[in-house]
Amino acid sequence: MIKATGKAYSDVLTKCKKEDLADDYSYVVVGYPDHKFLFIMSRKSSISKKTHDELVARCKAMGYPVEKLVSQKHGGV
Repeated sequence: MIKATGKAYSDVLTKCKKEDLADDYSYVVVGYPDHKFLFIMSRKSSISKKTHDELVARCKAMGYPVEKLVSQKHGGV
């Protein structure tokens, strides 16, 4: 999780770019130009293993260090 405020936080947000977006907007992949940050976000609390694996493979092909990815568990709302 990014814990930044002020200019540092603003710099991170303005430099992030959309790397991938589902046609139905069910997920988005957002990255940082130097590959320092990578976020795979879903509208639901989980995505299928197949979709996850495909996204991770695409991110790896783009040069992101996917071995550093950490999954977050989300409870039902």
